[in-house]
Amino acid sequence: MGKNQDESFGTIKKVTPNKYNKIVIETSLGKRYFADLTFFQNIHLYPKLEEWDNVSIDSQGKNLIWSSKLKINIKQIIDHSFKTENVI
Repeated sequence: MGKNQDESFGTIKKVTPNKYNKIVIETSLGKRYFADLTFFQNIHLYPKLEEWDNVSIDSQGKNLIWSSKLKINIKQIIDHSFKTENVI
């Protein structure tokens, strides 16, 4: 992937962890993505249920990082989204 290729996704401005494996992000491009991250559950660092809410946005706004040290990129989140809305 080129250095600036993922700029078309914008940056993550807000994250809301929902029930386990589900996450909602809002981007700088005015989109809200509802994603199911179950696909990543077999990764060693995947957060346990009690860690799910301990998520933050990295300083560049391109990744979510859990307290377990799992990092998931905005493109991966969008690829696993099941619903998209415009932020009003």
